[in-house]
Amino acid sequence: MQQLKERYEAGTIGELIAVSGINRGRMPGDGLLIRNWPVGAVSDHTDHIVDIVRWITGEEVEEVYAETDTRFYDIPVEDVNLLSMTLSNGASFVLDGSWSTPQKNSFWGDARVELVGTQSTLSADCFGYQYTHVKDTAHGKHNESIYWGADPNNALLRDFVASIHGESTPATTVEDAVRTAAVIDAAYESVERGEPVNVS
Repeated sequence: MQQLKERYEAGTIGELIAVSGINRGRMPGDGLLIRNWPVGAVSDHTDHIVDIVRWITGEEVEEVYAETDTRFYDIPVEDVNLLSMTLSNGASFVLDGSWSTPQKNSFWGDARVELVGTQSTLSADCFGYQYTHVKDTAHGKHNESIYWGADPNNALLRDFVASIHGESTPATTVEDAVRTAAVIDAAYESVERGEPVNVS
């Protein structure tokens, strides 16, 4: 994603026309839903890709139209969602943040972004550095995906600790979190109203 941001800022794609994002994963389990709050796939997966797209492009989400449903699990919240958004420069932004990855899949899910411009298209995959390991001797888990890329969680935690110590400025500010939360709120409002909603 860092390389995608660098190429975008260098003007490689020309004028941004459209953005496509996916962050499909496993449903985190009834424990999370019951113990904490009735959080669905929109709340769980929208923030990551919206944060990335805002960070890369510098554009804000101005409008959201959301469709949600419960298709995979017997739960009181949505496990499927598709958000159609408009960025502040007029570019369209579509995001699938569903819990559609099977529980027994060899890897938890994915996180990808594609930027379509007037000159070229660029894409990045947060977790593309992986290989599949198959073994006959395993008890219950015969296939697993081994991720060998840089550890983004480690980098985020180090950035967080450094900012607490005053050694750096946080990569994500409270204002960023508020703006992303507003996108999630607008998505749920759109579902209730059945129409696009302005992000305020």
